[in-house]
Amino acid sequence: MTEPMSAFPDGLERVAVNGVELHYLIAGEGDPVVLVHGGGDDLRYWEAQMPALTERYRVLTYSRRHSAPNDNPIVSSSHSAREEADDLGKLVDALGLDRFHLVGHSYGAFTALVFAVELPTLPRTLTLCEPPVLSWAVELPDGEEIVRDFTTKIWKPAAAAFRRQDPDAMQVLLDGIIGDGFFAALPEEMRVRILGNARDMEALCTSADPFPPVSLDAVRELDVPALLLTGERTTPINTIGLRVLERLLPRREVRVIPEASHEVFVENPSASTRELLAFLSAH
Repeated sequence: MTEPMSAFPDGLERVAVNGVELHYLIAGEGDPVVLVHGGGDDLRYWEAQMPALTERYRVLTYSRRHSAPNDNPIVSSSHSAREEADDLGKLVDALGLDRFHLVGHSYGAFTALVFAVELPTLPRTLTLCEPPVLSWAVELPDGEEIVRDFTTKIWKPAAAAFRRQDPDAMQVLLDGIIGDGFFAALPEEMRVRILGNARDMEALCTSADPFPPVSLDAVRELDVPALLLTGERTTPINTIGLRVLERLLPRREVRVIPEASHEVFVENPSASTRELLAFLSAH
C-alpha cells in the first residue's frame, strides 16, 4: 500500500548519494537543523514540528534510504545505522551543510548518534529521542532480559513475517515496540503511511546486524550539548539507549514528555516541540 507523490509536501527535492536516491525538503531561514525520522516513518514524520522550527531555522528533513517516496531496493543483508549514518553524511555534504543542530527519533536517533560519533565536529547540538542502542543492554542490570524478551516475542516474529511477506508484519512490530493495539488505533491515513514505509523496517528486521555496537568511550568524548527525550509511557526496550546515554554524555539534559509513549513527537507534539525549541534556542 503506497501513497502518491501528491501526498508529500510541495518543494520536495531528490539527490543521488552513496548509491541511493534520497528525497528531502529544506524550508525556513536561520541556523540549520537536520531532522532524522525513525523506523516505519518518512520525512513527513515532523509535520507538527515544521511550522515552529521553520520560523527560526533552516530545516532539512529527508526520508532515509528505504522510506517513501524513495524507491531504493534492499541490497544489503546487514543494513544498519552505520549505513544510514553514511547516507546522512553524504547528504549533508552534497547540500553544503556544516555545523548544524541534529535531531533524531528512534532509529533516526540511533543514526544521528552514530553520525555524531563518526563526525563529532559537525553537530552543533544533538537531540536524541529513545535510540535503540541494544548492544548497551549489558550496561544495565535488567537490560539483557529486556532485549532477550524483545527479540523473542517481537523482533524475531516480525522478521519471520517480513520474510514470508505477511501484510501484518508492520502491525506485529509496532504493537510490540510501542504497545498492544497501537496500530489498530491509528487513523487510516497514518496506517497507510506506515505500510508505505514497510520496506524500511523489512531492511532492518531481515538484517544480520540491525543494532550495531556503539563505542562507550566515543560517546563519552562527545563534547556537544545533548537533549535526551523520552515518553512517560514508553516501553522498557525503548529506554535502554537513553539510560546509558544519560550516564555517558557529558553535556546532556533529559526531558520526559508527558502523555506520550515512544512516539513523543506525534503523541504530544506541543510539549515535544516546546522542549526542542527551548533547547535549540539555548545553544
